[in-house]
Amino acid sequence: MIILDGLDEISTARLDIFELLGNLSSDVGRIKTLFASREESDIGYYLQHFEKLSIAARSSYLRLYVASEIETRIRKRQLRIHDPDLKEEIMKRLIDKADGM
Repeated sequence: MIILDGLDEISTARLDIFELLGNLSSDVGRIKTLFASREESDIGYYLQHFEKLSIAARSSYLRLYVASEIETRIRKRQLRIHDPDLKEEIMKRLIDKADGM
C-alpha cells in the first residue's frame, strides 16, 4: 500500500510524477494507493481513473473549531484580544483561507 499526501505541493517534475502515480495502480490488486491533495486540474487529469472522495471540512465545523481554539488560547492567556470585531476578523480569515482543509 502506498499513501501520498500533499500532491498539490509538488513543484519539481510535477507532471512526470503524476504520470508515474497514474500508472502505479494499473496492475490491479497488487498495489493499493491513496493520494491526498487539494483539487487541481493537472492532478485531476493524470489521476482521472482513480476514485475521488472529498474530505473537505464544512465551514460550520471549521468555525466551531476556530472559535474553540481562540477561546482556549484566550483563557490560557496565550492570546489577548480585547476587540470582538478583531476576534471575528481573525476567525473569518482563518476559515476563508483554510479552503476546506
